[in-house]
Amino acid sequence: QIQYYISVPFNLTGYVNGVKTTISSGWYNAGTVIQIENVTYYPCKYERYVMISIKPSTVFVVDSPINVSINFITQYYVCVKSPVPVYAIVNGTNTTFASGWYNAGTTIQIENVTYYPSEGERCVIVTVYPSGSFTVNSAIDLNVITVKQYYLIVNSPIPVYAIINGTNTTLVTGWYNAGTKIAIENITYYPSTVERYVITQISPSTFILTSPLTVSVKALQQFYVSVSSAIPVYALVNGTNTTLSSGWYNAGTKIDVENITYYPSQGERYVITQICPSSLIINCLLY
Repeated sequence: QIQYYISVPFNLTGYVNGVKTTISSGWYNAGTVIQIENVTYYPCKYERYVMISIKPSTVFVVDSPINVSINFITQYYVCVKSPVPVYAIVNGTNTTFASGWYNAGTTIQIENVTYYPSEGERCVIVTVYPSGSFTVNSAIDLNVITVKQYYLIVNSPIPVYAIINGTNTTLVTGWYNAGTKIAIENITYYPSTVERYVITQISPSTFILTSPLTVSVKALQQFYVSVSSAIPVYALVNGTNTTLSSGWYNAGTKIDVENITYYPSQGERYVITQICPSSLIINCLLY
C-alpha cells in the first residue's frame, strides 16, 4: 500500500473517506479523500481564528505528499459597555461601534458625540477607558461613561441668581446635569440707582432637575420718586387720597398732586404756588 505524508499546520476538523475525524499531520494511503471543514477556531473565549483560504483546496485526493496551508485572520472580541450609542472611526470609516469580533490590527478611534434621546435631554460622554483610541491586539472591555443633562429654560425680564449645588451663581438658560439642586433667590434687581425690579413670583423656586424644565420669574418694575417740598404733599395715587412722600412707586402708577394749603399753626399757612409736575403716570425716574 502506497502512502503519502500530509502536513497540516495544526489539527483540523474534516472528513477522511467520508468519516468525520480530526485531521493531523501523518501518513495517508494513496487515494484517500480528505475534506477539510472551514471551521472557526477559538483558542480562548475572546480570541478566534477565522479561515479565509485552504490550499490546495478544501477537498483533495491523496496522490502525492501535500503541505496543507491555512490562511486565517486572528480576531479579538471587543465588549462595548455604554448607556448610549457609540460612534467611532474604524480603520478610517465612520460607523456605529458595537460589541463584536474585530480583526487584529484594527484601528479604532471613539468619537465624542453627544446623544440626544429626546428633546431637552442629552447624554454627554465624559470618559472612555481604557482609551478612546486604540489598536485591537487583544480582547478589550471598552467602557463609555456619560452624564445625563436636561435643558433648563429661564424666562425672566431680569438676571436671575440661584444657589446651584451649594454655589451662588447666575442662573441662565442652558444644559444642567440631572440631579442638580437649584434654589432661586428672591433678589431685587437695580439696573440703576433710581430703577428697580421687585420679584413677585418664581415658579418653581426650589427643585432638583430630573427632566427638562422652564423656570418663570415675574417682576414688578418700580421707579424712585423724589418729592421736594417744604410742606407735606397730598395726592391722589391711583385714585386714593394719601400723603405723597419720596419712595419707590410701581411703573404705571397715576399720581395727581393736590393743591392744598398747609396750616402748620393757627394764623400761619403755606400756599402752594407751583407743582411740577402736578399730574403724571410713573414710567421713568422722577426728581
